Amino acid sequence: MPQSTDDNVLTGLKKRQQVIMANKAVFLWVAASSFVIVICIVAAQFLVRQALFNQKVINEKSATNKIAEDNVKNAKVVKEKVDALIADENLAKAKANPGDKNFQVILDALPADKDDVTFSNSLSRIIIRNSGATLLSLSVGDAIQTPTTPVTPVVVSEQPTTPQPLHFSLAANGNADQTKNLLLDLERTIRPITINRLTIQITAGGWGTSIDGETYYLPAVNMKPGTKSVKP
Repeated sequence: MPQSTDDNVLTGLKKRQQVIMANKAVFLWVAASSFVIVICIVAAQFLVRQALFNQKVINEKSATNKIAEDNVKNAKVVKEKVDALIADENLAKAKANPGDKNFQVILDALPADKDDVTFSNSLSRIIIRNSGATLLSLSVGDAIQTPTTPVTPVVVSEQPTTPQPLHFSLAANGNADQTKNLLLDLERTIRPITINRLTIQITAGGWGTSIDGETYYLPAVNMKPGTKSVKP
């Protein structure tokens, strides 16, 4: 039985509505799928960044642990060397006071700043005086000392960051034994000393000794636990 024109129109409208609804459903599925994919991509990027950040933190912790282990090993080596120096006979001969321990000589030999005055006093009151020679003149860095001129402290404006030379020059007079003792005492001291020029003149008045040299100082290192921020 043939369909009427009205039935054909209704059938066409239903099909069109079905197509429209199907398109809407497909659009919604595509939109939902796209949203899920975007969320997955963002989550994956976050997880990758977090993994890289965690690895950086692990690397920093490993480096810190390695430094701590090396410090423990080095501390044992330093202790052994210090113990050996404490029993050193040459250090015992370089003590400022007979009641001091050898360890005090080690501390005196490791200045943390430009110690013009301290080194000048060490030369004049310990090394030269113990040798029995007579001090004629003494100059250490910016501090100048003579038998009648007191030492004036010098203010250091900047702290050096590497070992720095400290120049000194001295002139003394004495006999052969006193001159020998003076040179031996300079050699025995644990503080590093470089003799750039040594002049000995023998006259009727005795042995005149003139020395130009350098010693060195190194700033103290402050070691304390700290924190380090690791950025992603």
